[in-house]
Amino acid sequence: VEMMRRARKDVVITSPYLIPGQAGLETFHNSVERHGVKFTLITNSLAATDAFPVYAMSHKYKRMYLRELGFQIHEYKPFPADMPIDLAAVPGLEASIADDGFGLRGSGSGSGQGPVPLKRAGVRIGLHSKSMVVDEQIGIVGSHNFDPRSDEYNTESLVMVHDPVFATVL
Repeated sequence: VEMMRRARKDVVITSPYLIPGQAGLETFHNSVERHGVKFTLITNSLAATDAFPVYAMSHKYKRMYLRELGFQIHEYKPFPADMPIDLAAVPGLEASIADDGFGLRGSGSGSGQGPVPLKRAGVRIGLHSKSMVVDEQIGIVGSHNFDPRSDEYNTESLVMVHDPVFATVL
């Protein structure tokens, strides 16, 4: 939140979901209204997530992000055509694909009742990374989800790198 408060140009957030909490909402509004900061959010589409409850919590903010704050939002596809992963090279991946052709069996929050049903067979990919780039100068990467629970309860970590080259690559 502090890094977003310092932003003067743009902030790019990559997160499976974005639940800002009160401090985050205030920061978004102040950053846009006072400094004209442009926000870009890279996140999961509904089809690319197995964490349906947190997706639903995050989704309710998207209209505000778009209409009130002018966010640019990019949603990740579950079956990207240009996926940079060689699936054949991932050990044990075939064992994780459901025999019934419905998708991946995993340990995500949606897997308590079995695999997430899909319309077609194959490996479903979802975004799980968490990062932020502030003003093309500061790169932030870690396990910290951008939500109040990670701020207050979970043990999360991140690293901030004050380097424009790193930020550009990130």
